[in-house]
Amino acid sequence: MCVATAAPGAGINVSPRGGPAGFLRVLDEQTLLIPDRPANRIADAVRNLLMDPRVALLFLIPGVSDTFRVNGRAVITDDAALLAPSSVTGRAPRPGLVALITDSELRTASRHIERGALPSCRAILRALTDRGFDADGYDTVRTVRYARAMASTDPDAERGR
Repeated sequence: MCVATAAPGAGINVSPRGGPAGFLRVLDEQTLLIPDRPANRIADAVRNLLMDPRVALLFLIPGVSDTFRVNGRAVITDDAALLAPSSVTGRAPRPGLVALITDSELRTASRHIERGALPSCRAILRALTDRGFDADGYDTVRTVRYARAMASTDPDAERGR
């Protein structure tokens, strides 16, 4: 996922966050906990949040072209009890971000649409490019590329499982 923060005079900062599957915890319908791992620590985001609590989150899944956006407000926490369930190899993160979702449209049923109602990536690219665009070829190459990327990140795939 990517976390975007902003602050007066400091500009806008976008920083990556990550961890093992399920690293982000859903505390309730409107609250997320984003544990901060050593490799993820970026002082700009913390500094910005101290001046302006607004946060934008962009969720990405390797090999999947869909993304998910959430806007809200965040606070920095060092609450050991809250962070303990996010431990990896026995080490709890410190600190973490607690984000209160103010706009995701997830719970707005009238905004939900069927996935099939959306155009595919190839259809969008076809509409944006010249008529000679090979949409079927694009889908074939994209499928192979994603399968290769997923295999390279899946430890069981390397062992032939």
